[in-house]
Amino acid sequence: LLLWPALVMLLTGYHYQKNAVHFLKDKNGNIPVWKKIFYAPYQLIYYICWKWLRKNKAPIEIMQKIYISSRLSTADVQQIEINENTFVYD
Repeated sequence: LLLWPALVMLLTGYHYQKNAVHFLKDKNGNIPVWKKIFYAPYQLIYYICWKWLRKNKAPIEIMQKIYISSRLSTADVQQIEINENTFVYD
């Protein structure tokens, strides 16, 4: 039972590494039913983090140069020093 979430997280990490922006959503922003079911562990964790981070507006540095946050403000962008080597994921 734990292999499913592990596989989902492994595939999600792979897609983020390859910068595959449409691995979950299609070009219209819709998620097919089979992907909703398969990626349910990822979506649940994402939803919990999103709800929690909406209350905490300041970006949290989880590792050097890796931040998690809700939508960044202009001040946040200047503080983080975003440049051409920075990637922002939805």
